[in-house]
Amino acid sequence: MGGALGMMMASNPKTRRLIDRLVINDIGPEVPEDAIQRIRDYASESQYFSSLSEARSYFEQIYAPFGYLSDEEWDLLITHSVRRLDNGMLTQHYDPQILKQFGGAQNPTLAWTMFSSITCRMLLIRGMDSDILPASIADRMVNSALRVERLDIPDTGHAPFLNTPEQVSEIRSFLDD
Repeated sequence: MGGALGMMMASNPKTRRLIDRLVINDIGPEVPEDAIQRIRDYASESQYFSSLSEARSYFEQIYAPFGYLSDEEWDLLITHSVRRLDNGMLTQHYDPQILKQFGGAQNPTLAWTMFSSITCRMLLIRGMDSDILPASIADRMVNSALRVERLDIPDTGHAPFLNTPEQVSEIRSFLDD
């Protein structure tokens, strides 16, 4: 969601002056419908778990495309991804209704026009196995706006965790440059 919001703010004449650089993590002006449906399939229903280990198994499966996580990083992710209910069960710590924002038809023409109007420097990060940001859309992004740099993360889908020293170094370099 952050990448989409960032692109909207960076293209809006009222807020663009506030943004000097924009890091976009594996999202583009348009998203293939089959990728949206994949996310709807796993995120639209509340899930219930009797233990953290059960929750971890579930999240390891649905977040497998995001890339490598150490055991400590998985523990941290799970701790922040679930909440305890009054009956003692655990459930995901987001509202499945958030997906309603994807309910309408996309307007690719408007989205690409907005993206092309962004004037700040952008770092486009793409998981090379991403279905949310296929190579064709990432290529078009690089060719549609003035100042787009691209970082492809191998063996990763949507969305890279941005947790490895190399990934952090690339982002810091872009922000400090």
